[in-house]
Amino acid sequence: MRDFAVSPDRADTGVATTARGLARSTDGGRTFRPVDGAPGLVVLAWAKQDALYGVAPGGAVYYTADGGTSWQRRGTVAGDPEALTLDVRDGKQVLYVAATDRGILGSADGGMSFTTRYQEWT
Repeated sequence: MRDFAVSPDRADTGVATTARGLARSTDGGRTFRPVDGAPGLVVLAWAKQDALYGVAPGGAVYYTADGGTSWQRRGTVAGDPEALTLDVRDGKQVLYVAATDRGILGSADGGMSFTTRYQEWT
């Protein structure tokens, strides 16, 4: 397992990224089953109810509104993804991706485009 996300509505439901693909648990993580048809993802963020974001190796960003049954490709982040999180403030959602050698990238349009939010200069 590389990353996992827990449903904000059902604490016993979660998804995990694995070397074999995306896996889902509905029993609090005791068992996992493969999610057929899901893209190979390395990091995840669960937005609300059945809405999740994921980023694949190489930076392709994916979104699902049905708990992972079907995925749409959104944008791309430059660099290899290391972490993913979602922040909602004042009703506005911002998706953040930490990418190796690129800093922290943010998207205010659901993962369609990204801008650098933080870059450590050495």
